[in-house]
Amino acid sequence: MAYRMAPLPMPLNDPDGMPYSSMLFYANLNSLASRRVDLSRVFFCDIMDPASCLHTLLFPSRSTQLP
Repeated sequence: MAYRMAPLPMPLNDPDGMPYSSMLFYANLNSLASRRVDLSRVFFCDIMDPASCLHTLLFPSRSTQLP
């Protein structure tokens, strides 16, 4: 059976409730923006691995030396 977390109510700047950043802190979660950055970084680092099936889709490396 798969474990599911109940979604947190996260209205931004809710005047009656806890601020978004506080809810994330107390729930020990990262913000959606930081998760997106982390996942993008991992994805692109994985693509750079020559063993990756997507590595063949990249442009060939250019020389970094000046003429």
